[in-house]
Amino acid sequence: MHILADASYVDRLSSKSSRLARLLASGPADSGIFEEFYLAALDRPPAPEETTELQAILAKREDREAALREFVRALTSSREFAENH
Repeated sequence: MHILADASYVDRLSSKSSRLARLLASGPADSGIFEEFYLAALDRPPAPEETTELQAILAKREDREAALREFVRALTSSREFAENH
C-alpha cells in the first residue's frame, strides 16, 4: 500500500517519460491504452464490458490525460493486480 501512496509513484505517472506519456504521444485510441495497461498489469486484455465502462467514464472527464493516470492508478491498486503480483 505504501508504494501507491508514495509521492514518487504519483510523480512517475505524470512524468513525460512514463509509459502512459509515451502512449499518449504515439496516439493510440483509448481502447489501445486500456489494453496495454491491462496486459501489463493483469496479464489479460480487458473484457468488452470493461472497455465500454472505461470509455464511458473517460468521456465524462475534461482532462483525458488526468483521467488515464487515474485509470492506471486504479488498475494497479486493484485486488486483481495485488493477487497477481
